[in-house]
Amino acid sequence: MQCNRSKRARFGIKIYKICDSNNGYCHSFRIYTGDDIIDPALPASTNVVMHMCDPLFNKGHTLYIDNWYNSPDLCQRVVARGTNILGTVRPNRRDMPPNISSTKLKKGEYKQWSANNILCLKWKDNKDVHFLSSKHQAANIVTTNKLKRKRGQEPREHVKKPTLCLEYQNGMKGVDLQDQVTALFPIMRRTVKGYRKIFFYLLDICIFNAFVVHSQMSKSKRKPYTDFR
Repeated sequence: MQCNRSKRARFGIKIYKICDSNNGYCHSFRIYTGDDIIDPALPASTNVVMHMCDPLFNKGHTLYIDNWYNSPDLCQRVVARGTNILGTVRPNRRDMPPNISSTKLKKGEYKQWSANNILCLKWKDNKDVHFLSSKHQAANIVTTNKLKRKRGQEPREHVKKPTLCLEYQNGMKGVDLQDQVTALFPIMRRTVKGYRKIFFYLLDICIFNAFVVHSQMSKSKRKPYTDFR
């Protein structure tokens, strides 16, 4: 069992997953057992990414990751393996721009840095958000269809975001989609046995993967997930 104080449920089993960003299909997973070190010279987060993504490198994919994994070093390693990468990043990671934390921005403003074909972007939304991307050369702020929720403001303005932020949100929905669907109809029941939780969770993943394959191959009207189960 692992403790993560940032989560609503602090204690649980930690599982790394690679999912298709379009439909949530789980390509592979790895259960955290307390030792993620494959190459002692690399951080644990980099070890996990490089090991799990090894079969997918040099195939033209794009890897979307969150700030626990991302770093300038990881970006360069992934790009060297013929794969693009886009994700949020923590500003205190090694080799980040030295003045990135001290740079103050107003809401909607941004600042960008670039080195070794990797774009680093700091953008101020409700709070500071930091990105690393090998796919983009600039922020390219665009107007979205979403309206600001500020009351009493007429006319309501459209929200503006960097294109890489929109692509990141769209690319990360695969893992979220699978977790949301499987959480609504879980097989697992309350138990103190860790191996039982793992067994039933993996069964949930198998059923969801089968549903995705069925939906992709079926020529008839798509069946709801509840009926498929």
